[in-house]
Amino acid sequence: MNNVLLEVKDLETSLKINNEWLATVENISFELSKGEVLGIVGESGCGKSILSKSIIKLLPEKISKLSNGEVIFDGKRIDTLNEKQLLDIRGNDIAMIFQEPMTALNP
Repeated sequence: MNNVLLEVKDLETSLKINNEWLATVENISFELSKGEVLGIVGESGCGKSILSKSIIKLLPEKISKLSNGEVIFDGKRIDTLNEKQLLDIRGNDIAMIFQEPMTALNP
């Protein structure tokens, strides 16, 4: 029995900066099983939000693209879904807790 709920394979996200595509998140792979919780921690600007938004395709298409990799949720590849299809799973099945600067950890 496969308990993997979310699988990210070799994810790479690029952003368009000054009319050039720049890889901002590279070679990210992980599996998350049912019942597990994933917390992504890192320095400011290291790509936490870009990674999370890439997984559920919340970045603007004009300035971002998934350059490489796959995102599989509950056995179904979701990185190839259109906006309408994504709306069916966002919020109901998969969600992101957005970073709030006023309540963030202060090292």
